[in-house]
Amino acid sequence: MRTPEADGGRARRRKGGQPREGGQYVLYWMDQSQRAEDNHALETAVAYGNELRRPVVSVFVLDPDEPGATERTLGFVLEGLVETTAALRARGILPVVRIGSRPETVLALAEEACLVVTDRGYLRDQVRWRAQVVERAPCPVVEVEADAVVPVEAASSRLEVGARTLRPRLVPQIGRFLALPEPRAVRVRADGWTGLASQPVDAPARLARELSRGRGPGPVSAHHRGGARAGRARLARFVTERLPRYATLRGKVPFRSSSELSMYLHFGQLSPLRVAWEVRAAGRRGVAASQGAADLSAGVDAYLEQLVVRRELALNLVTFQPAYDRYDAIPAWARATLDEHRDDPREGKYDEECLVAAQTDDAYWNAAMLELRETGSMHPHMRMYWGKRLLAWGADPRQAFEQILRLNDRFFLDGRDANSYANVGWCFGLHDRPFPERAVFGKVRSMTAAGLKRKHDPDAYVDEVERRVGAP
Repeated sequence: MRTPEADGGRARRRKGGQPREGGQYVLYWMDQSQRAEDNHALETAVAYGNELRRPVVSVFVLDPDEPGATERTLGFVLEGLVETTAALRARGILPVVRIGSRPETVLALAEEACLVVTDRGYLRDQVRWRAQVVERAPCPVVEVEADAVVPVEAASSRLEVGARTLRPRLVPQIGRFLALPEPRAVRVRADGWTGLASQPVDAPARLARELSRGRGPGPVSAHHRGGARAGRARLARFVTERLPRYATLRGKVPFRSSSELSMYLHFGQLSPLRVAWEVRAAGRRGVAASQGAADLSAGVDAYLEQLVVRRELALNLVTFQPAYDRYDAIPAWARATLDEHRDDPREGKYDEECLVAAQTDDAYWNAAMLELRETGSMHPHMRMYWGKRLLAWGADPRQAFEQILRLNDRFFLDGRDANSYANVGWCFGLHDRPFPERAVFGKVRSMTAAGLKRKHDPDAYVDEVERRVGAP
C-alpha cells in the first residue's frame, strides 16, 4: 500500500499492512489539526478513501477528564467544531464527535475501518494516545504531520540548544515543505449515514459548561472566539494592518502588533502553513508595490522567525526532551546559578490566591494577570515580564517553575502547548545565554519594573487593560 501524494511528504506509516478487506470506511482521527481545510492529514484520508472507494469518517473525541479540560478551553474547541463539522459534512465526509477516552473511542471505530489516518500530536499524552492506537488497531495506521511548517525530524534529529543551532538546519527546508494541500473531491460521499452516533455540538457554550463540570476559568468568547473562520479573519487583519510595523513594534508595550494567532495554532484551527504562505505572499505584493517595502520586508522576516524558527524550536524541545515541562529541562548552568542565589532576599512573597486576584504590589504585573485572567491571553512582552516576576518572587526556583506552569496551563488559551513550555523554560534560562550576575536571578536574564519603564510605556498598558476588561 503506497501513501497517497496528498501527504506532502509528511506521512509516516505507524502500522503497516494492506487496508483491511471488508472495512466500511477510512477513519480520520482528528485531534491536533482541528480544521477542515489546509489539512494534509485530512486530505491524505480523502485520498485513501478515493483509492479504496470507501467513504471517510472523521472522529473527534472530547475527554472531560483530561487535564486542562476547562470551560474556557472546551468552549474555544467547541466553537471551532461547530464550523469544522459543517464543513466536513458539506464535503461528503461524516463528522463524528464523541465524549470519552481518545484511544478507546478511536479503536472502537477502527473495528469497522479499512485503515486509520491521524494527524500528529507532539506532547507526551498525544504521543501516548497514538501509540496505544497503533498497538491495538486491527488495520494499518498512517500518521501525517500537519501542524509544523517543516516536519520536526526533517529539521533536526536531536535536541537543539537554541535558535542559533536550529535555524541553519530549518530555514533551507522551508521552501521544500511550504505547500498547502489541494482539497480533493470525495468520490464516495457519506451523505445519509446514520449508523454512527455523534454528540451534537450546536450549543457549544452549554456543552462546555456541562463537560467542564464547573472547572474554571470561564469562557472568553468576547475576546477570542474559536474556529477557523475567526482565525482566518485575525490572520487577514494582521497581514493588512500589523505586518508592516511588526518588526519595530512587536515587543513594544502597550502596542498591539502581534498576530494574536497562538490559540488558533495551538488547537490546530489554523494551519501554520497557511499563516506562513499568507505572510510571504503579502510581502511579495508589498515589495512589488514599493509602498513601505523595507518595513514590510522586515516585518515578514521577523514574523517568520517567530512562526517557524521559534515555534519549531519549541516542537524540537517537546519531541527530544522527555522532561520538557519540568524544572530538570532547564540547562545545567541556569539551575546551578539559580541554586546559588536560592537564599537571596526576595522582593515580595505572594500566595497563589493573591496572584490570581492580581493584588500584588506591582501594578504592571497585576495588569498582565488581569488581562490573562479575563481574556485568556496577554501582550507578548508582558508575558515574559509576568513569568520573570514570578521567578523573582518565588521562594524556591523549582517551586516558582511549577507555579508559573500551573498558572500558564490554567489560564492561557494556548497553555499546554510546546510554545508555552518553551516560554516558561525561557524565564529560567532555556534557549538563552548567561547574563551578568545579579541577585535572585544569578546569571539568568532578569526583567524588572524599572527596566520596563525605561524601554516601554507600561502605565499606558495598565490603562488599556482596565479599559478593556475593567479594574481588578
